[in-house]
Amino acid sequence: MDDQTITNCAIKEKNIEKLCRLIPDSLTEELKYALKHSVENLFNEEADLDKLQEYITQVHSDDLNIQYQGLNRNRKLLNNSQLALPKEQLIEILLQNNFSIKIFQIAINSKIQLLQYEALWIIYNIVCVTQQEI
Repeated sequence: MDDQTITNCAIKEKNIEKLCRLIPDSLTEELKYALKHSVENLFNEEADLDKLQEYITQVHSDDLNIQYQGLNRNRKLLNNSQLALPKEQLIEILLQNNFSIKIFQIAINSKIQLLQYEALWIIYNIVCVTQQEI
């Protein structure tokens, strides 16, 4: 392994650690483990545009781990500059599915900082794209 690869691995591990610190200790061990596992597995995995509707449905789930996965995947789609679909169109699809209401609820009401983090990042991405249109 060269120095650059070692540095990249160290950065990745640090970022995963930071995200895992957003998982509160007050959760059950099972839920903490599931969220940590999701953070680790989804960190480098790209989101699939073909699964957009599934990701939106996940955000509306009552299961916090599934909700996190949906938030993460939608955020990754919004961050993907190589996406075949224009971001404006992606945002339009999200807004047509009561997505904005749900992410605002999560950002304001969730007791889990990890979910708030993802929701706020999505809100930021939506606002930035819509501000550019103005």
